[in-house]
Amino acid sequence: MINRLMDSRYIYIIPVIVLIALANSCKFPNAPAAEITLSAPVLSSPENNKTGVSTEPELLWTQSEGATKYNLQLATDSSFSNLVINENGLADTGKQVVGLSRLVRYYWRVSAANNYESSAWSSPAFAFVTAGTIPSVPLLSLPSNGASDINVNPVLTWNASLGADGYTLQVSKSSTFTDFVYNQSGLTATSKQITGLNNFEKYYWRVSASNISGTSDWSSPAWSFTTSHSIPVPPVLSSPADNSVDISTSPNLIWNSSSGATSYTLQVSADPSFSSFIYNQSGIINTNRQVTGLNNLTNYFWRVRAANGSGTSGWSDPVWSFKTKAASLAAPLLSLPTNMAASVSTSPTFVWIASSGAASYTLQISTDNAFSALTFNQSDISTTNIQVTGLNSFTVYYWRVRAVNNLGVSDWSTPSWSFTTGSAPLAPPVLISPSNNSSNVSITPTLSWSASPGAAGYTLQVSTSSSFSDFVFNQSGLTNTSHKLLSLNYLTKYYWRVRAANNSGTSDWSAPTWSFTTAEACEGGTVMYSGKLYHSVQVGSQCWLKENLDVGLLINGNQNQSNNGILEKYCYDNNRVNCEKFGGLYQWDEVMQYVKTPGTKGICPDGWHIPTKAELDILKNSVKGNSNDLKAVGEGTADGAGTNASGFSALLSGFGYSTGNGVGYSYSLGINTFFWSSSEADLSSAHYMNMYFNQSVILNQYDRKASAFSVRCIKD
Repeated sequence: MINRLMDSRYIYIIPVIVLIALANSCKFPNAPAAEITLSAPVLSSPENNKTGVSTEPELLWTQSEGATKYNLQLATDSSFSNLVINENGLADTGKQVVGLSRLVRYYWRVSAANNYESSAWSSPAFAFVTAGTIPSVPLLSLPSNGASDINVNPVLTWNASLGADGYTLQVSKSSTFTDFVYNQSGLTATSKQITGLNNFEKYYWRVSASNISGTSDWSSPAWSFTTSHSIPVPPVLSSPADNSVDISTSPNLIWNSSSGATSYTLQVSADPSFSSFIYNQSGIINTNRQVTGLNNLTNYFWRVRAANGSGTSGWSDPVWSFKTKAASLAAPLLSLPTNMAASVSTSPTFVWIASSGAASYTLQISTDNAFSALTFNQSDISTTNIQVTGLNSFTVYYWRVRAVNNLGVSDWSTPSWSFTTGSAPLAPPVLISPSNNSSNVSITPTLSWSASPGAAGYTLQVSTSSSFSDFVFNQSGLTNTSHKLLSLNYLTKYYWRVRAANNSGTSDWSAPTWSFTTAEACEGGTVMYSGKLYHSVQVGSQCWLKENLDVGLLINGNQNQSNNGILEKYCYDNNRVNCEKFGGLYQWDEVMQYVKTPGTKGICPDGWHIPTKAELDILKNSVKGNSNDLKAVGEGTADGAGTNASGFSALLSGFGYSTGNGVGYSYSLGINTFFWSSSEADLSSAHYMNMYFNQSVILNQYDRKASAFSVRCIKD
């Protein structure tokens, strides 16, 4: 038995039993009775569901009896699963919270505790919504500050405030707003009509904005306005008197002022019922208005009404009328020659501005400004211009005009104007070329004439009509005695004339009128040259030979063509058959026949020439840079396949490569072609046109004159 008690499994049984006995036998006076339970705190501030709460609120609750500390929870949900604050052991009955978000609903609760127990959570949990941003102060708009003559039922307008949900409007007769004519909050619009204000009284007004977060300051300073007088009485008409006659066509209509009126409306009509208006104008601030542009010998009716901010009066009653006077002619206004003009022609044209109602005019010209001796005196002029001839050179003249109708004559134009003539009239030019009635003239002819002594310039006119009723060309200010025309029609008769001009005037036209007839059109023409028939083709504005030139004596490619009086050519691979199909190949100097003038005839037939670089550029532009339109059908492949849309019928005839002694080698038959121009690039090079078999481009470049290229001739 003793051994069992000594077993380690039983060593501690006796002390435990002793401790339990001691505990049961002792009393602890400070221990609360087991049945006392702490009550939950009562939440105080912010009150439940309060809005616009600060983002740093102080949370307050009542003290719970027996509590020595409190536990606080703040969450964004009512189940407190998303805690923002979870704080225990608070000694006070309040807690300042910081860092909350704006415009967020928060939930909060508190429990009490001491060293022995904790109460339940305050119930219900409280909620509050934090404040947003207070709206900005509204800006007043209408009526403007200090405005007067405002309607007694005005609409007050202000600018919207950022973040505002509503507005408060106050209107008072006092600048300190000690009492109110109008005081209304909760306005959602930015304007409000106020009714029933007194006439001719000063009012002050201001607006504040509000939202859930609070209310802005009042608009500052408060604005004021003064209402208008009561509606004015109808005005009383004054002048011209009712039923007046012989009134000006620009009368000044006058009426008496209406008390309190700030403006007037005037209506003038030829109809007593005013179904249409000669004049209808509101907003007149004076008690008179000049009306212009009325007709002579016409009855007019007129009336006036007054207005202010409170409204509009009735029309003046009765309506008055007047009759305008008969028309009087105004003196004409002079136009040309300008006053004190110099170097005026001795055959000037006088021009003046028409006078309303005039049936005719009288023109006087004199060498003295008193018009005591008249150089020219003509009446019954039905137009406003007349040419006077035979004036003396280098002489001062004075001129004046008056208007005439069946009622009388106007005053003379005033002041009279003067001018000084220049030299004697210019002699008309004498036409030179092309000679009169000539035919087969180029469609780009150069017209030339003799100089007129003293001429500063010339006017050239070209027409298909002998009366020059329309013009192919009409240009003044030409300073040379020749001019080249462009793009005339084929086989057409043209008439032309020239006159000279300087500061003193213009000469007569060259007389008689000359004419010429242009050559036949290019299309369908043929040329027999050096035993071979060539055909022509029109491409754009140009006339070309359709075939490559094949003229001259065939020489071997290992020698240069030379200036020996014999026209020489190469054939591709020295094979004459190639010349018959593709034409000859020529070095540039041989083509030009050893001159360097662009556009020279060279080896072309009469009436034709070697094209210039500019003419090759025109050919290129005529087909918009597309070589396929120039190549004969069957020439080239793929992107370079010829369509011959232009009819030019270019062949890919290759070229001869210069070795320094002749051309030596022939290249690129069926691959490309080169056409010489008559324009040098430099001493050893000249410009050409080039086309390839597999491309649609046209290249205008330059190469050594010793190379051998094809030649196409263009018509002069």
